[in-house]
Amino acid sequence: MTLPGRGGRPVSATHSPALAALPAATVLELGEHGIRTTAWADLAVVGHTRAFLERPDRYLRHLLD
Repeated sequence: MTLPGRGGRPVSATHSPALAALPAATVLELGEHGIRTTAWADLAVVGHTRAFLERPDRYLRHLLD
């Protein structure tokens, strides 16, 4: 999405998979490496979320023991 007459693009800092899944979305990862383009599925937070949803007991045991 280009802003009319200005050549700019909107930037949104989000953890929203709905926004990141938009066909024209560019996912930028900020880390010790600097800034790089990546796929949503390759972000560490996505891997951690999937692992939690698969087996929440692996995470919750640290809180409940």
